[in-house]
Amino acid sequence: MLKDIYPGSDSSAPRMLTGLDSRFFALANSPQGFELWVTEGTAASTRRVKRLSNQLSGRAERHAFMFKDRVFFSFPTPVSELSSEEPGYELWVTDGTTTGTQKLAKFPTGTVEGFTVFRDRLFFSGGGADGQELWSSDGTPQGTKQVVDLAPGSQLIAPPCLPPSPQNPTPNCPPPFEQQHSSAPQELAAQGDWLYFVAWGLPGGRSLYRTDGTGQGTERIKRFQTDSLQFQHLFKLNQNLIVLIEVLPKESEAQTGASRLQIWSLP
Repeated sequence: MLKDIYPGSDSSAPRMLTGLDSRFFALANSPQGFELWVTEGTAASTRRVKRLSNQLSGRAERHAFMFKDRVFFSFPTPVSELSSEEPGYELWVTDGTTTGTQKLAKFPTGTVEGFTVFRDRLFFSGGGADGQELWSSDGTPQGTKQVVDLAPGSQLIAPPCLPPSPQNPTPNCPPPFEQQHSSAPQELAAQGDWLYFVAWGLPGGRSLYRTDGTGQGTERIKRFQTDSLQFQHLFKLNQNLIVLIEVLPKESEAQTGASRLQIWSLP
């Protein structure tokens, strides 16, 4: 064992992030809260970089990416078990020092994932105030911003009522709330002068988009003819971008039909 971060019977529940040079980073709980730690593989080199929250975290989800000699990482915001607050996600960056570790943005409505480098910026899918949309960052809080809102607007959601019980004979009906539309960008892939990705746009439907990194330079180039997609994957092959999708059979063909594989190529 390199370090007992949470002494006693409780666990620090370390979540490994990634390596940078000869150092390796991890997120862990301690008696003081949720923290970023770094190690070079020895007890003497294992140390806390920075406390990220006074609350402990019981969730294991996290994403990390190395860019410009720094580690960008995201995780669910730690909240008290007694809190009804939706945790959301946070995006941080570190160079391995306390002063070089800072929060870039908080995302209240979704995750932070899909890190991809394009035009000297880090692009990703982030759940901000407009829902899950395309974001980019230069590694500073001021330079971390949403690129475009491909699914503007919101809809009113009415949660189902909880049925009455002997302890509570009155049905419990939570109040309706506004939920932002989300384009949910996926499969970000840089190719030449463009960053390609798959997203839900308005009007509805899953489509292939490309962007030059600006909102004005973001456009839909292909709308998939069906929404019954099992998966989609974008990857580079030589000088081309390959788009691979699997289309599920229609409901009327569910018993006899088989899924169909489609492969497209973009120069």
